[in-house]
Amino acid sequence: MPNLSRNALGLLALALSSTPALAVDVNAGDYTALPAGTNVAAWYQQYGRAERFNADGGPDSTHATGLKSNISILRLIHFMEIGGMTVDPQILLPFGHIYDARIAGQSLGSASGMATRSSAPPSGWSINRPPGPAGVTWASPR
Repeated sequence: MPNLSRNALGLLALALSSTPALAVDVNAGDYTALPAGTNVAAWYQQYGRAERFNADGGPDSTHATGLKSNISILRLIHFMEIGGMTVDPQILLPFGHIYDARIAGQSLGSASGMATRSSAPPSGWSINRPPGPAGVTWASPR
């Protein structure tokens, strides 16, 4: 067996320690650097409807079964400059309402609530060109 160089062993170790790729859906303008001092409040809304229930692999219940939901996220963003680089710390406030819930005609009532506030990882721009369409952006995954 031939001797492997340190570089070859390093490459082999990197190849064997790879991790799955992760992806995130983004909306237009999510990663646009705005001038320092800018505050943004964004509202995300999703309406959902279900008309079937399945309990742990059992048969689907579809007769007089369903629920409706309105789920929202309020996203608060503040753009600031740290060390000549624009960053945007963010706070996410999820809340929602589930209603008209029923299984086989039996009403399950409704529920409303707010989830725990969370902080989104801030994005940073190492090349600051806020008014233009181009720039280099980095963001840390959650």
